[in-house]
Amino acid sequence: MSWRHRFEAWGAGVFFAAMRALPLDTASALGGALARAIGPCLGVSRRAMSDDDYRAFARKALEDYVEPTMDPGVREALEAYVARRKEAIGQGEP
Repeated sequence: MSWRHRFEAWGAGVFFAAMRALPLDTASALGGALARAIGPCLGVSRRAMSDDDYRAFARKALEDYVEPTMDPGVREALEAYVARRKEAIGQGEP
């Protein structure tokens, strides 16, 4: 194990010990502030999709969607079941 890893592990241990010593609300607020400060600097944040990219991706996925085929016998059985349940629910049964 390199000295760098040992130092990082020691630093993390000191940080977690300090957080453990704080009241829960204070530790939570401090951890949240630290995450908000560090989060945008991480590579995963830079690689994340923007809202516009995500909407374009979702729109394309919906446009390309093809409904899967279903065996006619299975479809009839499913429709009959749904009809029975609707009738039962209409009568107040769960």
